[in-house]
Amino acid sequence: MSRSSRLSALAVSAVVLVGIGSAPAAHAAVSGAAKTWVASPTGVVGVQQSVVIKAGAARKTAGKVATFTFTDPAGGVNAGQAIVNSAGFAALAWMPNDAGAWSVSASVGGVSIAPTSVTVAAMPTDVSLLVPAQVGAGVATTVLVEVSAVTGPITPGGTITLRDQNGGTVGTGTLAPTSTAGMAMAQVGWTPSAGTTSLTALYTPATTAFASSSSEVARPAIGGTPNLTMRMPESLYNGEAVTLTAITSAGMPAGGVAFSLNIGGFVFYPMGGSQGINTGPRGVDFAWTPTQVGFQSVGLSYASNDFQTNANVSQAVDVLPAPVADAITVTPAGSAAWGPGAVGSLPAGSSLGLTATSTSGNPVVLTTDGPCQLDGSTLTVLSAGNCSLMAHSLGNGDGLAASTSTYTVAIS
Repeated sequence: MSRSSRLSALAVSAVVLVGIGSAPAAHAAVSGAAKTWVASPTGVVGVQQSVVIKAGAARKTAGKVATFTFTDPAGGVNAGQAIVNSAGFAALAWMPNDAGAWSVSASVGGVSIAPTSVTVAAMPTDVSLLVPAQVGAGVATTVLVEVSAVTGPITPGGTITLRDQNGGTVGTGTLAPTSTAGMAMAQVGWTPSAGTTSLTALYTPATTAFASSSSEVARPAIGGTPNLTMRMPESLYNGEAVTLTAITSAGMPAGGVAFSLNIGGFVFYPMGGSQGINTGPRGVDFAWTPTQVGFQSVGLSYASNDFQTNANVSQAVDVLPAPVADAITVTPAGSAAWGPGAVGSLPAGSSLGLTATSTSGNPVVLTTDGPCQLDGSTLTVLSAGNCSLMAHSLGNGDGLAASTSTYTVAIS
């Protein structure tokens, strides 16, 4: 199933993956009174965040070039530049491409600012196993496996292991990028056995940038070689676009295929007509967006170009409700969890440790707007005003959708 609609870079002004631990000592200098500091929250691979520096007295540093230097977990170095603003601060957008401990330092006008350490977490992934609904015992079959980053444009790399209900390996494949940013695909060869009752695809990342994951269980029907079959995702959600694939066997002549939908005895043609088809494991794709929750029957009809050969097949499906927002909980140190909206006040110069979790268990990132700075998992308020804190859940790419909650801290 194509998940391109769920894959978008999360571009933000300042980001933190909270719940990892308290801010390291190197961050302790972040305050309105400190002369200089480098601050960046912990992050997530493929999610854009900001590195912020206080360059010193504004009258001496405004307009100067700040150079930011990033050292990745393997020791590789790259750099970027930004202009110091009229208040003596500079910020640079940064998208980490690997997980682990990064070192970030800066210099302004030849004067170095003490570096800080940044922890970057691996990007969660979502695996979709696409198996024909009917396959022939002992007949070589091509299985498609899609692996997607839960968000962001960086595409996963690595390998796929196909396992049966006993945990035995029945196929392997290597991922290749697709035309959709953040999504890779593997074609895995599999020869079905009559004793196979279920399949699962396991993703092993090529690097530490991505987290391993596995697909839902697929249960294809195994018997004689089908002349006509279809391929679709294991889970379908109301209002979520999916791809249905029509496949004909090698012995079938070229012809045309069309999908239909049976709901309560009424037949619909959701794909808007037929398409030509030639034999082959890739088949022909049709886009479909379910519009009703519950059990339904997807039908597929085939006719040869000379109308001498016909075939029909159907597949029962259970369309699930549309994905719901991934619930977020943000809890300040020593206090009860916040509810969205105004959450109280803090005196300028103070700091508050935060922990955030989501129902999906995947990372929650925080962004700020106003006179405040995220520093590891600690929020530091710098001067009087209002600090807006936005918590963004990445969701899980399936039944739990990305969501955002906003909290406002008054700074006295």
